Amino acid sequence: MEINVAEYRDSDEGDNTLRKIAGTCELLGITLKREVIESEIIYHWLQEVRTGDRDNALRTVSIHLQAEDRSGSVQSRWLSGARPIKYTGPALNANGTDMAAEELVLAYESLRLVLNSGNYSD
Repeated sequence: MEINVAEYRDSDEGDNTLRKIAGTCELLGITLKREVIESEIIYHWLQEVRTGDRDNALRTVSIHLQAEDRSGSVQSRWLSGARPIKYTGPALNANGTDMAAEELVLAYESLRLVLNSGNYSD
């Protein structure tokens, strides 16, 4: 998330400095990476976005960060109006030792952060 700053000065102000005021908020894309799995959900979603199926293309996505001991969620992010804007498939290199991974970049319209205590921030 990036908040743009605008500079402003009233014409009747005595000093010659500009004030900084908060401008628009730009929601940057979020990048998700995972190993390739046997699921076509992402591919169907990409196809819906490509064909302009707006009713199904925008979704609410939840991302849960687990505790190190995997005892539960430490923090969650809820992305409203999310849609994929970039997909990178695995590099299929027979000589390499890396696991096949894919990357998905999502654009979204709003973000809500939920802490494990149940408190949230818009």
